[in-house]
Amino acid sequence: TAEILSEEQRYIQKKVDTLAVNTITKDQDGIYLDSIRLKKLAPILQRELVRAAYQLLSKEVYTLDFNQVERVLELVNSSQTGQRVNLKKNYWVEKAFDKLIFFRKIRKTPTATLPLNQKVSLPDSGLTIESEILDRKKLPVRIKSANEQRAFLDYEKFSEIPMIRTWRPGDKFRPLGMEGTKKLSDFFTDLKVPRHFRENIP
Repeated sequence: TAEILSEEQRYIQKKVDTLAVNTITKDQDGIYLDSIRLKKLAPILQRELVRAAYQLLSKEVYTLDFNQVERVLELVNSSQTGQRVNLKKNYWVEKAFDKLIFFRKIRKTPTATLPLNQKVSLPDSGLTIESEILDRKKLPVRIKSANEQRAFLDYEKFSEIPMIRTWRPGDKFRPLGMEGTKKLSDFFTDLKVPRHFRENIP
């Protein structure tokens, strides 16, 4: 009986390893599990792929228990993007559109002053921001950024040295050429930026 069980386990593991090639991806921000592909599989394979994704992130010998896995699978059937489950320690999984994102939650709060006509590095985000005061008279009547990496701000509207920080609930901005304001949360949603990414964007 033990030999049969061992043989079945080896078969399941081989099947999971094959499925993982097209179902699980990885980058510096976390592990991604394709929820659309996952939903089409048998429950036993769903559970094993969830465990495989978690182990790929955590490197732990002891993986998730049955209840933890079931909580993750509940996200697969949820229509609400942004929902999260705390697995254990600082490890989380979040539903992000057609993906489940497994990540370790390390809150980064890049906050820095932005001295004018200087460069500022934000080590946590890997970004460098440079500011420059321009003569408005030398700019065209209708200002338009040449690319997404450049923005024009009205210097006269600043009452103190500008600060760089992460997004906070309620933050708004006025897109150039658009009347009225737009919430950053809505902007992130339009761009399909996962919830946990937003918390670390300066």
